[in-house]
Amino acid sequence: MHSLVMAQSIVDTALEEAAKHGAGRIKSLSVRVTDEHLAEEADSLQLCIEASAKGTIAEGATITIEVDIAEVRCSKCGFILPVEVHALHTCPSCNAPLPHDHNHDNETPVLTLEME
Repeated sequence: MHSLVMAQSIVDTALEEAAKHGAGRIKSLSVRVTDEHLAEEADSLQLCIEASAKGTIAEGATITIEVDIAEVRCSKCGFILPVEVHALHTCPSCNAPLPHDHNHDNETPVLTLEME
């Protein structure tokens, strides 16, 4: 369900941007996500975007989904590691406790459009 809600939001944002620029068609839509749950569901997200775009100027657009790995940075030594490894709770470089937050770069996807 998370993918469907996110997909609708992505399509809505794309349509708003296209309207601002007077575009008649969205040719391609690229999305970059850092949310690890969405990353695991990239195929589902793509299908949901396609479904949400039906009947709009985004229908038929080429959809690309890029996944950035969320990371955590040790506040003591600056060592960076993927969130999956973050379950260690201590830095593998200096053994300092790791922060509980990580760089989701907020969980809002970055959207790039090609319009005509």
